[in-house]
Amino acid sequence: MPDPFPTPFSTLSHLECSREATPHDADVVQGTSPAGAPLLARYDLDRVRHTVTRTEIASRAPSLWRYHEVLPVRDPAHVVTMGEGMTPLLPLARAGRRLGLPNLLLKDEGLVP
Repeated sequence: MPDPFPTPFSTLSHLECSREATPHDADVVQGTSPAGAPLLARYDLDRVRHTVTRTEIASRAPSLWRYHEVLPVRDPAHVVTMGEGMTPLLPLARAGRRLGLPNLLLKDEGLVP
């Protein structure tokens, strides 16, 4: 039986003023709120949590778009890529111990075009 509530390509729900937390339409091109503050993208993370598994994400192509549910592009026909790939997560054991963060990782963005 097909899922009655399939996860959309993006779970973008709205934009939110970073200063006043007022909601704004995500389908209207805009960069700042009337208060002059940046707009933050907000997503239906509960829907993602209940419909997408780590295994499913890991099985996707190794690109930024494997995380499409939490990216602000609603239609896969509008995906643009520059051939970016996966950037490694490097363990920082010594710094992590010093900071009390035993699983501290650094994302090495030096491979991004």
